[in-house]
Amino acid sequence: MSAKIFGQLPNGKEVSIFTVTNKNGMSLSAMNYGGIITSIMVPDANGTFGNVVLSYDSLEQYLADTDYVGALVGRCVGRISGAQFLLDGKQFNLNKNDGSNSLHGGKRGFNTKWWHIQEKRVREGNALRLTASSLDGEEGYPGKLNMEVLYILTDANELLIRYNAVCNKKTVVNLTNHTYFNLSAGADATVENHLLQVKTNYFLRLNEQKCPVGDFMDVDGTALDFRNSKEISKGFDESDAQVALTKGIDHCFVVPTSKDSVVRYEDPKSGRILEITTGEPGVQIYSGNFLRTKPHAAIAFEPQHFPDSVHHKNFPSVILYAGQEYTSESRYSFFVRDEKCPNN
Repeated sequence: MSAKIFGQLPNGKEVSIFTVTNKNGMSLSAMNYGGIITSIMVPDANGTFGNVVLSYDSLEQYLADTDYVGALVGRCVGRISGAQFLLDGKQFNLNKNDGSNSLHGGKRGFNTKWWHIQEKRVREGNALRLTASSLDGEEGYPGKLNMEVLYILTDANELLIRYNAVCNKKTVVNLTNHTYFNLSAGADATVENHLLQVKTNYFLRLNEQKCPVGDFMDVDGTALDFRNSKEISKGFDESDAQVALTKGIDHCFVVPTSKDSVVRYEDPKSGRILEITTGEPGVQIYSGNFLRTKPHAAIAFEPQHFPDSVHHKNFPSVILYAGQEYTSESRYSFFVRDEKCPNN
């Protein structure tokens, strides 16, 4: 692991970027502010390495960011309608930062937290171990939550993100990472012509506040049917009522199985391909419709439990009991299109 100083927070804490590298030369970099992934250096079909994630040049830009670029997100990702929920008959009121709703943990979510980072060697490869705590009552959530996140870089050019957390009170937890990907490594200003396949039949229907209404909508006949690979821009057809709500793709797709990749994303020019496998029931896909840098400059894939699960009993529960261990893992596999990849 290598480390370099990136800047200083207003409270005086020093921010550094930490980097691990695998035997193929692929590298992963993250910083202790927000647990933000600042770089994933991946080769293209010609062997030329490029950073395939959206990033900023200065800490000041990250401090001003409102798009959760590269960050760890929690305590409960997605929107919580009405910024409140009930646990054992008691109402917990959250900070509102999205109209009347709470989004991605509130006004000071985990994307603004200082994470302690160490190097760790695990069975799968070199890892960055990130740890932090969320205090009882922080942003309105009950209980002190202690968290560990591993960014594991394997020699198979995979990034594994492994989450563990324990709370001393009954609470709700739903964690993810909000990295945006542009597989052209910046050669293309937008990802509109990149190819996307989402191997599922269903997504969560949204209301006008972009919160799930509680049912599952069949992708068949919608602009969000990506069962067969097609250009991302094909999901921008606002004659589709669901797309019109979000001005593009910003929906949670249901994961049918944890054994196979649910997302396949490809840049035809560079030959780079990303496949995502997750044990989570959903993947929120956001095509950067309102990115401050440039709309559609990159696309985010956020494996997670369903947004607003606290209000829908038919959704998998996000409740974490006192002393119970929260675990989650997602795999991001990078490769290039060539004759050695039989699935291409």
